[in-house]
Amino acid sequence: MEHQNASDLGLHLNAEVGNREHLMQQLLARMDAFEAEQTSQKEERKKQQLQIMELCAEHKELRAELGIQWDKIMEQGNRTDKLQEEFGQISLLWSSIRKLEETAARQEVRIQVLEVYTYGHHLFLFP
Repeated sequence: MEHQNASDLGLHLNAEVGNREHLMQQLLARMDAFEAEQTSQKEERKKQQLQIMELCAEHKELRAELGIQWDKIMEQGNRTDKLQEEFGQISLLWSSIRKLEETAARQEVRIQVLEVYTYGHHLFLFP
């Protein structure tokens, strides 16, 4: 019986060794797959970091362009304010000119009335 037990033990040990090799191969395969996944993830992270760096550079350029455009808008706003101020002054001048023209026209009418009145008195006094 001991012989059979020894024989069974040998089979068992041999089976375990075979099993160990199989387990070791599985473990190595898993480690290779894990390393491949890690490498893939590292490459993906590098790609993402490059994309982020590109986006940051583009963002910086856009902010600079925005600053330039904002300065132009502010400059246009200042010009618009100056033009509105000048337009207001011109409007006041035109209003003053119209009032002066109206006053001059009224004075002209008064002068004509006085001339007619004076001429009429002159005819009355000196027929």
